[in-house]
Amino acid sequence: MAACLKIGNLVFTCEQLIAAMARYRLLEQLVGEVILDSALSSISLTEEEVFQRLGGGSQPPLDFSEFISSWLQQNQVTLVYLQQVVLRDLRIEKLKLNYFDAQAESEFLRRKSEFDQVEFLRIQTSNRVLAQELYFQIRDDSVEMSQLAQQYSEGSERHTNGWVGSMKMSDLPMPIQTVFATRSRKVQRPIEIDGKFWIVQLEQFYPAQLTHQVRTDLREQMYTRWVKSKTKAVMNDPDVVQVIQTSENSDRPSSTPLFPRWLKSLDRSSTVERPADSSFSLEKECA
Repeated sequence: MAACLKIGNLVFTCEQLIAAMARYRLLEQLVGEVILDSALSSISLTEEEVFQRLGGGSQPPLDFSEFISSWLQQNQVTLVYLQQVVLRDLRIEKLKLNYFDAQAESEFLRRKSEFDQVEFLRIQTSNRVLAQELYFQIRDDSVEMSQLAQQYSEGSERHTNGWVGSMKMSDLPMPIQTVFATRSRKVQRPIEIDGKFWIVQLEQFYPAQLTHQVRTDLREQMYTRWVKSKTKAVMNDPDVVQVIQTSENSDRPSSTPLFPRWLKSLDRSSTVERPADSSFSLEKECA
């Protein structure tokens, strides 16, 4: 049985390598990268884009081949590494721009509330009775919340006089999001969150804006969602991802669908077949 990979003193056969990939949950990642390679086949790079990525500026030299040779020598990498790693990353970034950037604005409008930010005062305590008492002191007796937070809060805000922020609304527990969505500046009754009682008071509310960073985040999220969706579809199709089994007495390989249970019965040398249909349509999927 031929060896496929050696790591230190460990030598993996093809069968053991596939089993290890499944055990360590790397097979799904591999399928995702294969799908991505198919999509990247339609993404070309200009000399200007390559030159800019490699740190040479915006205007490539007339002898671009000489520049590439010099860059490879300076960075002690091969042309294959440049093409398959460095420039692949650049093509991925261009793919995100080409197919997802145009959708960023509509995605932002649909999810705008997730990007609103707030600054607020907070007291956390695991004592329900104490939480009620502190709330009444703030509301009825005009005791400074910052003073009580420093004295009683069990959270990190006790070191900042109760101050928290700024934070995305989407990073807060849903009950707190609901309270802050009203934009009321009044101190709120204790709200139980994961076994503790929060007393909060909104200080600042910053409506979300489609900044460069927000657009970049949205583009990344849509791209990740697309890759995961396509990977899941391929992994669930027994006709696409298969184990190729070759008998020692036969040169003709046989295919077995790659279901989770295949690990229990696999007993011959195997490799993973590239998806038969690699013509994934980004235009159709991202529309």
